[in-house]
Amino acid sequence: MNKNLLVILACLFLTSSLFAQNPPAQNPQSGAVQRPPRAYANTGGGVLIAPIPDQVYMGAPYMPEPVIRDGNKTLIKNKDYTVSYTNNVNVGVAIVTISGRGNYRDSKDIRFNIIPKSVGLVTVNPVNDQTFRNTQITPDLQLVDNGRPLVKGIDYTLSYSNNLNVGIASVTITGKGNYRDTRTLNFKIVAKSISFSTATTAPAPTNNSDNKNKPNQQQRPRRTNKPKK
Repeated sequence: MNKNLLVILACLFLTSSLFAQNPPAQNPQSGAVQRPPRAYANTGGGVLIAPIPDQVYMGAPYMPEPVIRDGNKTLIKNKDYTVSYTNNVNVGVAIVTISGRGNYRDSKDIRFNIIPKSVGLVTVNPVNDQTFRNTQITPDLQLVDNGRPLVKGIDYTLSYSNNLNVGIASVTITGKGNYRDTRTLNFKIVAKSISFSTATTAPAPTNNSDNKNKPNQQQRPRRTNKPKK
C-alpha cells in the first residue's frame, strides 16, 4: 500500500479518536452543538477592538462607542457586550470596560486620553477702558466655556503688563488643569481728569469770649456830680 495513504489513514483515525473522547456539548433540546463563548482580546482570538482617539475636554462625561469586530461580524452593544466608563470627565486617562455577553465572555479595558482644551476656544468678556489711578490696574476677567464659568486659579491664571501708566496694557490668560495654551487681551489706560477749583478767602474768626468779658460801654451807668454842701 502507498505510504502516503497509510499516513492519511492514521491521521484520520487519531482525529476521530480525539473527537470521540471530547465531543462538543450539545443542546439537550435541539441537539445543536454548543461551543464555548469566545474571549475578548485586543489582537488575538479573532476579536478586534478599534482604538479610541484622543478626546478634547468638554466639561461633561465622554462615552465613546467602541467598534468591535469578530472576523467580518461587527458586535452589537447590549447583545454581544456591555460597556462602562471610568475617569471619563477631566483631563487624563479614561477607561472603557467592555464585558462579554451572550456568545462572548470575559472583559477588556480600553484606554483613551482626554486632553486639555485651548483657552482660545472659550468666551472672554472684553476689558473696558481703565482710568489712570497711580497704581497697577488688574481688571478681572469672566471666562465661560459652553455656559460654564471658569474658575480663576483652577482653570486659568492671569498676568498683566504695562498696566500702570496711560497707554495700552495687556492681560495674559494661561490655561491650567483642563485648559492649555495662552491668550492675551489688550486694554487702554486713559488719563485722569483734573478739575481745578478757585480758593476763596474765609473771613477771620472773631473771638466772642473777649467781648463777653468786657462790659458793654453803652450799658454803663452815667456818673453824676453830687452838689456841694
